[in-house]
Amino acid sequence: MTTGTPPVAIIMGSRSDWPTMKHAADALDRLGVAWDARVVSAHRTPKRLFDFATGARTAGFKVILAEPAFASLPMLLEVPGIDGKSGPDAENVARLKRLRDEAGA
Repeated sequence: MTTGTPPVAIIMGSRSDWPTMKHAADALDRLGVAWDARVVSAHRTPKRLFDFATGARTAGFKVILAEPAFASLPMLLEVPGIDGKSGPDAENVARLKRLRDEAGA
């Protein structure tokens, strides 16, 4: 059983974004990397988003995967955008592998 914060956070603006972000979660599962998915809407829950963004490193996250709308947020961790149009293509999987290696996961 894994304890503590997984190295990767997957964030999205609403649950309707999950079909896109699930591709990232599936790729992380194939790579054996633990993850946590959260809905943190800048429009509906701005304080939750701010608290998450400013506390992610302290909480133990090493990488945040976000839909492109979040990529411009002032985060303290790398926030690669996952291209929802291309799904689990080679470029996105390669990006996840690189992040896994950098995070030491």
